[in-house]
Amino acid sequence: MNRRLSMITGALALGLAMGCQQVPAGTPTGFGISVTNQPAAEQAVPASLTGGATVPAGSYRPNELLIQLSDEADRDQVLAGFERTGQLALGSRIVRVKLPQGMGLSGAYETLRVRKGVGTISLNWKHRKSTSYVAPDDVYVDRQWSHRQTEALDLWKSTDPARVVDASKLIVAVLDTGLDVTHPEFAGRVVLPRDFTATPSEEVPYLTGAPDMDGHGTHVAGIIGATGHNDMGVAGVAWDVKLMPLKVLGEEGGTDFDILRAFSYALGLDADDDGQDDDGYRAELPAGQEDLRTRVISMSLGYAYHGRSPLYDHAFTEARKRGVLVVVAAGNEGGEVAAPANSAYCVAVSSTSPYQLGDRIWEWLSGYSNRGDRIDVSAPGGSIMSTFPLDQGGYATMSGTSMACPYVSGLAALVIARNDPTYQRKDAAFYDAVKAHLAATADDLGAPGKDTKYGYGRVNVRKALTTTFPASL
Repeated sequence: MNRRLSMITGALALGLAMGCQQVPAGTPTGFGISVTNQPAAEQAVPASLTGGATVPAGSYRPNELLIQLSDEADRDQVLAGFERTGQLALGSRIVRVKLPQGMGLSGAYETLRVRKGVGTISLNWKHRKSTSYVAPDDVYVDRQWSHRQTEALDLWKSTDPARVVDASKLIVAVLDTGLDVTHPEFAGRVVLPRDFTATPSEEVPYLTGAPDMDGHGTHVAGIIGATGHNDMGVAGVAWDVKLMPLKVLGEEGGTDFDILRAFSYALGLDADDDGQDDDGYRAELPAGQEDLRTRVISMSLGYAYHGRSPLYDHAFTEARKRGVLVVVAAGNEGGEVAAPANSAYCVAVSSTSPYQLGDRIWEWLSGYSNRGDRIDVSAPGGSIMSTFPLDQGGYATMSGTSMACPYVSGLAALVIARNDPTYQRKDAAFYDAVKAHLAATADDLGAPGKDTKYGYGRVNVRKALTTTFPASL
């Protein structure tokens, strides 16, 4: 469990809350919550499924595999003897199977790998939130430091035309623990909340609604898009963006399959082979909102295994083809970037934290933040004040790469809305241009150029919105 400071709603300029109440602290883990351990007698995992690395206990489903099938594969024939418990269309077919009684992972892998049409075979990994802990209670700093450091406050207070961006036709899909849709900070801007954790059925792939009993998803969503300048609470980065909460993390985290199903839904991929990307959310948009499009997918999650997953490489490649930016938290173990942030074609985000000396704020890499060559940019992640479920105080301060990731997601939404407001540039070139623009307009906090702590630097809202697009590194 995480330590939280539940904040009491109040009115302050630019949506900064007043007052706080501390709740009992828990013991943080690398990704924010504990995962139930596997039975002690569980079989060893074959090196072919882990790259030979040791995997933490309880980090995968011991009786399931995910199978990627080629287009020409006969599903019934290829998977004969295995119980299919779900399938998704993510550019190619990915099927979740349950192992037959008495068959171990090694036997299942050896049986499947020689069958024609079988591509990637993967464990069904469990994911956890990328939150570390709740920072000490310093009301003023906790509520303002991130927007001050990224010069967002300077831009909002200025008369520069760049401060006004219409992102109301743009959806940020938030793959997390859900959202308190009754929170006034999101009034009129929540689109198609869905729960991908509640049912394993292939016939019923998700449930309507995404209740957030944890608070993590609501906190993340507020960083992206809590309404600003509305006389209450906090201000997100993108004040008018639409938010699509897709619940993929439950009490014990979530699995690869749940996350990939939600990812496919958020992309609106062609699931019925009619040649049109009009399935998933596209098939369910209400009247009057048919022109809304997912342009950013935010993922403040990961698993402790640091190997790279071909399934996420594949999924993120599909997003890049469509110009949909994927932003992923790097993780909080103080080590190498964790999966899936270490996959290709996503923006991997590390976290910075504030250290105050007098009235001066110094900003360094958060001690918990993962780091490495895979980091693209960093963002404020320590001591971040944001929204929280109303029955838990309405506002809270939390820390982690989970908080840094949505800051980048919100900024990416504004950059995309400013430079492609009608979704004409749905291709890999635009994806690459947005990613490069975020990096080129960042403040270089570490060693000159790209480094293993901050990537190309900590994102700067003012520079990203006032610099001619696309900026080059």
